[in-house]
Amino acid sequence: MCYLFKCFFFSLFFIAFNVIPSFCQKKIQQKIEIGYRLIDQDSIIRYRKNTVYDTIGRAITKKNFFYHSKLKDVLTKEERSYFNNQDQVLTEKIITYQVGKDPESKKMVTKYLDYGVKEKESKRIYRKLYDDYMDLLREDTLTYDTNKNLIQLCNYDYRGNTSLLCHYYSYNKKGLLKRWRTYSKWTTINGRGDVVNRKAKRRDARMIYNKREQLTCSKEKHYRNRAIRKVKYDKIGNILEDKSIRRIKIRLSPQKGNSKKYKVDYEKHVITYVNGMYISDVKHLNNVEINKEACEYQDSLPVLITNTQNRILLEQQKIEYNTVGIKTKKTHTKYTKKGQVRYSLITFYNKRGYPIREEQVSGNKILSVLVMKYDEEGNRISNSLSYDNRKSFEKTKFIYTYY
Repeated sequence: MCYLFKCFFFSLFFIAFNVIPSFCQKKIQQKIEIGYRLIDQDSIIRYRKNTVYDTIGRAITKKNFFYHSKLKDVLTKEERSYFNNQDQVLTEKIITYQVGKDPESKKMVTKYLDYGVKEKESKRIYRKLYDDYMDLLREDTLTYDTNKNLIQLCNYDYRGNTSLLCHYYSYNKKGLLKRWRTYSKWTTINGRGDVVNRKAKRRDARMIYNKREQLTCSKEKHYRNRAIRKVKYDKIGNILEDKSIRRIKIRLSPQKGNSKKYKVDYEKHVITYVNGMYISDVKHLNNVEINKEACEYQDSLPVLITNTQNRILLEQQKIEYNTVGIKTKKTHTKYTKKGQVRYSLITFYNKRGYPIREEQVSGNKILSVLVMKYDEEGNRISNSLSYDNRKSFEKTKFIYTYY
């Protein structure tokens, strides 16, 4: 159900608005982020971001300015956001600038039922996207029950022919999702010239839970595809296995001598655990392994993570810890399909477990070095990135105001 909340324009071009470090002791009131680039001994600003937070940690205003990569002080994009606490409305606007052309802008307005620190903690009532002429392009509307459970989400697209996609959710007595249905709706003219409303079911998913309110089974029909997911637990409620099988019906292009119109593929996705710890994530297509991630532990700490594709090692992460279990070093190596090392990212951590240095290495050669510094509250105050050619240098500076 995750992708539902990544609807059409959530990640189009608008701001990741609700991100703030959670490990800070003091509450941040304002955060300024400035990115620099050194070109021919001349330092130019790449971007400048200014965010103001309330005492709860929610972003109230944001002003971001992005500049040309080579031309000094030439603005290319501007992002502005403002949250009206009284009306619970977030207004976001982006203006893009092109040389020799008029600026173009887009605006998004979101009405919230609950506005949280992060988007996943928020509940919105509607979201509307407007173009440069303030014409409505897209819209979604959300409806909740008395327990604030989402029961309906409708997505409208007004570009060209208006289309409507609606999702309906129902819950059991304990507030757990038990059914998810999706319909597409449209208006058309029938053979007699009458305007009629049409509706077609696109998805029907049902969920089953155990006495511990843990999901044990879900069955889904989505267009021509079908999927079933089964989750197993041990006697104390630790997850053992999460297995999904999806039947995908694919239309075949007409070919001479081919009488079949469709073929059917089977995807199997199995995630396994031991004592509640994640062990592996394996994906199969028609009983052939295509992807696998595996994790090994030492004293309950992950020390080795590998990723393979078609049983060929592509990535490997080795993690080291100190005597009290705080991460001290991570080596992330990427390989070619022939088994040769492409490069490695070696990250070093301080006593608090924060990354302070990252080296990109190829063979015995260091290609780049990223150095990170923090203030006493644990917030990052600078990133310094240097390259092997010694001609390129980037730096990010963070300035905080605390309550």
